[in-house]
Amino acid sequence: RDWSADVCSSELTHERLLEVLDYDPETGEFRWKPHKGLRKVRAGTVAGTLNQLGYRQISIKRKVYLAHRLAWFYVHGTWPTRCIDHINRNRADNRLANLRDVTHSQNGANSRPKNASHPKGVTFHAASGFWYANVTKDRKVTFLGNYRTMEEAHKAYVSGATRIHGEFFNTGEDGGDECL
Repeated sequence: RDWSADVCSSELTHERLLEVLDYDPETGEFRWKPHKGLRKVRAGTVAGTLNQLGYRQISIKRKVYLAHRLAWFYVHGTWPTRCIDHINRNRADNRLANLRDVTHSQNGANSRPKNASHPKGVTFHAASGFWYANVTKDRKVTFLGNYRTMEEAHKAYVSGATRIHGEFFNTGEDGGDECL
């Protein structure tokens, strides 16, 4: 093949992906295959770099692809149409067993809190002096009550979120994914 032709004129094809990269679903690593046209890479080396958000990204012909989305495409032959969630919330862990195709809401259930000063699902209402617990799923907010302490509100959140989100729930205390 003549790799001087733009590999990504519009979208990377599955055939082209298989020609330039090897993917190991057990380790989550991509390695470059020998090829012409992508001159700055050496065959056999690990492909990509970590971006500022902690995701591995791989550049092919000046177009940047997130490795977790490439992994899905590599194995399944079609681009994911929804979010690819890292089950263990480690954005650099692209093992196939750690990736799942989820809705935006499911991905959000497996995310970190937006405010680092208190647990996920808990907010302080200054006017009342109470801590509120809420769970959001599919843009619907479920109010779980107000509590005297942050710990009580968090306990209510964990109980409610476990029931509402099931396997996608986590406390958010160890990081999480954006919907990418």
